[in-house]
Amino acid sequence: MTVKGKSILVTGSTDGIGKHTALDLARIGARVLLHGRDPKKGGGVQEEIAQETSSDQLELFIADLASQRQVRMLAANIKERHESLDVLINNAGTFQADRMLTEDGLETTFAVNYLAPFLLTRELLNMLRRAHLQG
Repeated sequence: MTVKGKSILVTGSTDGIGKHTALDLARIGARVLLHGRDPKKGGGVQEEIAQETSSDQLELFIADLASQRQVRMLAANIKERHESLDVLINNAGTFQADRMLTEDGLETTFAVNYLAPFLLTRELLNMLRRAHLQG
């Protein structure tokens, strides 16, 4: 499968493996939907990738995946701006040395690393199916 022109969401794409994945996908012509939780950092990464790749196919979505409400809002924003989604890369993750609870009363590492990818995939599943039925 070629990724040229395909819509690909990479969660946690403002740093580390996610950032490098987004950069490489942009280099080969994908429409990359970047995700981060900090608008300033995300905007900087979007500019950096655009400069390095000359891609005008980058979109930034902001959401804190520790919040189930924000995960649902992320999915709703993507659905609002795109008819289909070809690939979802659930890359975002966290590790908290100390036990911390989210606004939902869940342990943060569990919420971000397990529940958020599950919920986001569930919320975007019809978009992913639509892309593969069309493709």
